[in-house]
Amino acid sequence: MTLFALPLMLLNLLSFVAPAPGPQGEGALAGDTPVLMADGSSKKLSDLKKGDVVQGWNPEKGLVPVAVKAVVGNYFNAYWAVRTAQGTLRTSANLWVASATGALLQVSNLQQEDLMALRETKLQTAVLTARRQYPANLRLFNLDLVVPGLYFAGGLLVHD
Repeated sequence: MTLFALPLMLLNLLSFVAPAPGPQGEGALAGDTPVLMADGSSKKLSDLKKGDVVQGWNPEKGLVPVAVKAVVGNYFNAYWAVRTAQGTLRTSANLWVASATGALLQVSNLQQEDLMALRETKLQTAVLTARRQYPANLRLFNLDLVVPGLYFAGGLLVHD
C-alpha cells in the first residue's frame, strides 16, 4: 500500500451527504483564502463568482471540476484560526473539513485531527497544529457549489 493509498481509502468511507442546511454563510472562510481552480490556478474566495469552476473531489473519480453556484459574504463576530503545515485558515465555527479518519468535522469540534490536503494530484494528510477562536467583526464567505461536495481551500479539503 502506498503512502497515499490509506488516506484515499479512508476518504472513500466518507458519506457525501451534505451537512444539515443552515443559514447562508454558516460554513464560511475569509475572503483572502485561496481556492484551487479546475485549471490548477488559485483565486481568492472573495473574487469567485457564479460560473467559475473550482477543483472538487469525488471519492470514486478523484479530482473533478465543479461549478460555483453562488458566493455569499456575511459578517461574523468571531472566527476560528486553523493552522496546519499548509497554512492558517480563518473560518466560521461551522465549516466542515474532511479528516483522514473518513469523517466530516466542524472546525469548532476539531481536536488534534489529521485533515485532508492536496499535494500535486493526490490527497495527503495535514496535521492540525493549532485551533483557536478570536473575537472580530470579519466578513467570511460561503461557497455554494452546483453539485454539493468537497473542494480545496487553503490547501485543505472542505465541504461547501
